[in-house]
Amino acid sequence: MTWQEEQAAFWHWIVDTPGSAAPTEAEKLMAPHQQLSVNDALGIYQNAYRGRLLQAASELYPVTYYTLGDAAHQQLWLGYLEKHPPKPGPMSQLGAYLLTYCRQHDPYRGLPALLELIALETRLVELFENPDLPHYSREQLQNNPAEDWAKLSWTDTGDWTLMEVDFDLETYWLKIQDYRKQPGAKPGGADFPVPAFTDQHPRHLLIRRQNHKMHFQQVSPTFAGFISLLKEGKNFAELCEYLSQHDSETDVPAKSLNYLLQAIDLELLHQQTIRA
Repeated sequence: MTWQEEQAAFWHWIVDTPGSAAPTEAEKLMAPHQQLSVNDALGIYQNAYRGRLLQAASELYPVTYYTLGDAAHQQLWLGYLEKHPPKPGPMSQLGAYLLTYCRQHDPYRGLPALLELIALETRLVELFENPDLPHYSREQLQNNPAEDWAKLSWTDTGDWTLMEVDFDLETYWLKIQDYRKQPGAKPGGADFPVPAFTDQHPRHLLIRRQNHKMHFQQVSPTFAGFISLLKEGKNFAELCEYLSQHDSETDVPAKSLNYLLQAIDLELLHQQTIRA
């Protein structure tokens, strides 16, 4: 057996066979110990690795962790990891299927605020890992001849997305962060609910990375639609047409330009193209 094969086998014993009797291969490969059997030795590795996974989960999903508390957080992740064992690769991929798991299993699928919180933190982790691309600037925009403006379109940086929400995650997030700074604050000890929006208007969060930090903020439905079309590669004329259909009482070209400048200042755009 090669070294790579031994590493793969050890990974399998640690991740895929917790609580099982040590396989014959492990008996052959692992050096004997005076006080520990191979089963006991593997158990130590398995418990240590499980503890590291739970610690990583609390760091990747800190607000979810402080919302649930130690016991409920551990129950959630152990159930999830049983269905979706970790694979070799970046630790940031640990929760890749967490939202899907929670949507399918009780009691989590009956907790919409928790599902939104997990969806938000999953997006924060995923976007943080995307590659850095240079941001499009106001100066680059100004360098375009006026006759080309109608045909201009843009590509996005790939480090932002939109999320429609029913709960005020911004307010709750800030409360949790303030709570965590208090002396003696413990996970699960915060005594306030995730506030729900009481009206029926759609709410959108813009989730983005900037200066190697993750941010999210609520944006208007009209601006959310505008930057969604930017991400799809719609040109400036099509963006103006969108605003004329959704906000016809304003100066559409001026508002389109204002929204475009906001997108540039938020560093959402990578480069431009001129569509024929």
